[in-house]
Amino acid sequence: MAHSAPTKNTLLKEDQVINIDNELKVELQKTIANENVFKVIEVKSDSTYQELGYKKGDVIKKVNNETIFNQKQLKAALDRQATEWENTSFDNDFSEGDIDIDNKSFEEIEEEISL
Repeated sequence: MAHSAPTKNTLLKEDQVINIDNELKVELQKTIANENVFKVIEVKSDSTYQELGYKKGDVIKKVNNETIFNQKQLKAALDRQATEWENTSFDNDFSEGDIDIDNKSFEEIEEEISL
């Protein structure tokens, strides 16, 4: 039986588990080409990282278009991403000023908004 040669991305061994803010666990692994691969092994429910879309099995190569080469870069980039996410405030009020919509028609509300 013929065996195929290992590819560049074949993992050699588990190297290290990185715990990010007790919300995300990432496994650092090395490829045959000695490149780091960061694989998500756990995401805490209702965490910032779950809200950001991380899932078990994801492989992190970039964070916000920044290529990640080592553990220090990974932690710093994920920390920046989480901080930006947590500091983002969502404001659903698209008007300027308060509008009382009780017992008003759509036209009346539209007129107030355009003032």
